[in-house]
Amino acid sequence: MNHPCNAALSSWTAPGLQKRFTLRQANRALVLVRRIVADVVADFGRVQELQEILELEQQFGSPEYLREVHGQMVTVVSRLQCCLEELAAVGVVLRDFGRGVVDFPARVAGRDVCFCWQFGEQTVQYWHGPGGGLADRKPISELIEALAPSPVENA
Repeated sequence: MNHPCNAALSSWTAPGLQKRFTLRQANRALVLVRRIVADVVADFGRVQELQEILELEQQFGSPEYLREVHGQMVTVVSRLQCCLEELAAVGVVLRDFGRGVVDFPARVAGRDVCFCWQFGEQTVQYWHGPGGGLADRKPISELIEALAPSPVENA
């Protein structure tokens, strides 16, 4: 499913005005985010295919075929840019084009975190710190425990 690039959705969040999601809001946003990310994953795969074709055909391909493949590449990259703008308008950050990993900025117990979702997952089930990534994901069930002050901090 392709999503036309809507200029009204393409406004970027100004620094300091980043949207923050509750877990419930993140899961509700998945209805739209899931569709956009499906397009991103498919289009990114196509860009990789076209890049390989361009690299192989540059030596032996006809100029007409190379122009055609380059035109396809431009079209797909343009669609990807529109998807990124749509995701930015929702307030999420795409972290991995191939896997479809998305972060939802959040604040829990006074600390910044990211709810993390990967294409194919039914709901947002993981989180990590703001500097973390896919390898740092932990189950949401561990979130409050992880953010609770340690006994040393209470002393």
